[in-house]
Amino acid sequence: CKGEIYTPLQFQTKTDLIGKSKKDNSYILYCSDKHQLSFVKESIRIINGKKIIVSAHFRHKSDSERDTCILVKKYSGGESDEHFETKHFISNYKLITFKQECKGAYCNSKQIWKTSDWIGKTEVVIEKWCFDIVFYDKQGNIICIVEVLHKHSTKGEKRNWLLKQNFLYFEVKTQYSLEELCIIRENQKQISFDVYDSKTDYYC
Repeated sequence: CKGEIYTPLQFQTKTDLIGKSKKDNSYILYCSDKHQLSFVKESIRIINGKKIIVSAHFRHKSDSERDTCILVKKYSGGESDEHFETKHFISNYKLITFKQECKGAYCNSKQIWKTSDWIGKTEVVIEKWCFDIVFYDKQGNIICIVEVLHKHSTKGEKRNWLLKQNFLYFEVKTQYSLEELCIIRENQKQISFDVYDSKTDYYC
């Protein structure tokens, strides 16, 4: 909405935006695949005598767009809190470095990339895939694509495509707990993520 990204729980607190998204075309809600969405507030329903809590959520206005949406296909089984929080943390936090260990025998050297000047966006659709995080330079050129591994690694055609591109590709794990991410953000600590997979092995 207006270039900002919200989770359903975050958007539920934006009462002014909820109203505008229903009436003002300049506040239309879109998913990452550029399909129009509507917002459904959290509610309680009684079905067959049982109380059912319906969580706040976004839904596609068009069934046909929902069925072809890259984001829906990507998260068909839902997205874990760990994946969601790590993804947005990496995209927005400026005190992050990525570290890749040297593959040489008995070597502890690491190659380090700083992200302080990178501009991060989450859930970016390129070609036929939706990527967790895409980092750009100030001119809008892609510097690096980062995929976050919680349960499923990046593989197959998607990984092969990444390996052929002329920008960096890293896969990192959700190596910090949700509590640790909150503490790091509050204290503005410099942290690093270990590179689990990339285009090439590093030898110093």
